[in-house]
Amino acid sequence: MQTDASGRRVHEPPAFLLDDAQRLAARQAGEAARAASAARRVDRYKIAYALATRAVRTQAESRLLGRDLDAALAALPGAPRCPRVDVMPAGDNWRSVCWPMLQRAEAERLRDRLTERGQRVELIEF
Repeated sequence: MQTDASGRRVHEPPAFLLDDAQRLAARQAGEAARAASAARRVDRYKIAYALATRAVRTQAESRLLGRDLDAALAALPGAPRCPRVDVMPAGDNWRSVCWPMLQRAEAERLRDRLTERGQRVELIEF
């Protein structure tokens, strides 16, 4: 048992913890793996699509539009479905965005079905 200058016990770090060099190597390996994964996705899908509500001034108002969009999506029978709905900044404004969709035809079908239900959404390519 080791003690410090004041006589208190010094706890050794558990053997399973990484030292600084190992932690740096693990972090670099993780970053390299993420970059390689992102590169593979970009190669596979050059373009993705999203459906966005109108731009509003506040994030709270955009959240309300997002709830309406979620409810309209839940009411739609069958496919296609939207993977996620997020509130995102758009310049000084905010928008609720249903994204990502990898096929334009799928995004257009979903936009048309939402429009039939009274939702005003815009197709965005990114």
